[in-house]
Amino acid sequence: MKEITKNKARKRKKSRVMIIAFLLHLLLNVGCAKNDSIAETGKDAQSTLPKEQTVTDWTKEKESPGKSEMLPEEGTLTGKTIGICMPETEQERWQEDAKQIKMRLEDKGCKVMTEFAENAEKQKDQIETMLVKKAQLLIIAPIESDGLAEVLNKAADQGISVISYDEVIMDTDAVDYYVMFNHYQAGRMQGAYIAEQFPIADGQRRATQNMTVQVLTERENSLSAKAMYQGLEDELLLSLEETKILLTQNGEGMDAPVKVRQSQCQESQEREAETLLQVGLCRQNHQRPATDSEDMVVYQDTANEALAVSIVAETMLMDQNIEKAVKALQDQKFECFYNTQSYDNGTGIIPGFLISSEPLKD
Repeated sequence: MKEITKNKARKRKKSRVMIIAFLLHLLLNVGCAKNDSIAETGKDAQSTLPKEQTVTDWTKEKESPGKSEMLPEEGTLTGKTIGICMPETEQERWQEDAKQIKMRLEDKGCKVMTEFAENAEKQKDQIETMLVKKAQLLIIAPIESDGLAEVLNKAADQGISVISYDEVIMDTDAVDYYVMFNHYQAGRMQGAYIAEQFPIADGQRRATQNMTVQVLTERENSLSAKAMYQGLEDELLLSLEETKILLTQNGEGMDAPVKVRQSQCQESQEREAETLLQVGLCRQNHQRPATDSEDMVVYQDTANEALAVSIVAETMLMDQNIEKAVKALQDQKFECFYNTQSYDNGTGIIPGFLISSEPLKD
């Protein structure tokens, strides 16, 4: 009986999230903008990525209230406790992200606990500790997107809200929202650049109308990686419709004139001698990447991601409708979309915020 009660609590929580998203859509009265399609990316993606990505574009709103009406003032979150779980300390961006989020929430009066984990088991333990310490909201950048269901279900049973950061956490309805980059858009940007450079990149193969594109990616089974890969494929098929494209992931020793690196670019990476065209993804905080090895990179400013998740967290801690976060993010300098139809984590569609990328060409 106790387990049934817990399950009902989680279902009621998910229902409230979906009702809020529906009411927000009616309130904004904004047409949904289609970003072409997200088709299935292999057999294991068929249940997680829909064939169409639709987002509510708030950049078309004509008016928005003043910031004082939308965001809490200093000290107004006094008594609130929040836990921030980041993956590691080796990459400076995670430390900087945590620092920015912590600083902003503490300015509002929040008590903030911050942890970094080197592995998935340690991250679970850190979340368990935050539950014991009565955190009211968790911001989690998962090391493994599919290994946190059990501990987060406990959080839901205790009425603790969860924001999935930089990735969608899988297989639990305990996730209220996600905040991450629009990876499908990033893949489209990479594909568009390759299509522009096709005669150069393809070289001798132009006559046979064939081209091999090798994609190197991290966490290829995550929703973000699948979306980026699909964006690349969709753009190449659309722009090079008469060309036979062989798109392959992580193959070694392949004859691939075009290489796409969809993990975080490191400045120390060297250009492969036989690669005619090389594009990449760079995720850094403020600092623009050096592009010595890449002909083009998609740049994602992680400072924008940290600010966005802070605003969403403030809204939730104030028990305000998510529209407040939408309105507040509308006033920021970066482009962001509220998405309620694209990402199914295995328990249903998770609503969230997608931050736009920027293409940088050599």
